[in-house]
Amino acid sequence: MDTWVMAFKVAAVGVSAVFVGLLMLAGGVKIMSFFCRLATRKQKEESSPDSAM
Repeated sequence: MDTWVMAFKVAAVGVSAVFVGLLMLAGGVKIMSFFCRLATRKQKEESSPDSAM
């Protein structure tokens, strides 16, 4: 019986660690996407013909 309790504890920790890792990955992708859009927007503003005037 003690073996099954330990197995369930290990499984619970493993599954929760996977979900936490996926949430961190999703958050990182959102942050990088924001900065990439910001950099692309600035680059387009610098290269637009209206900004040369």
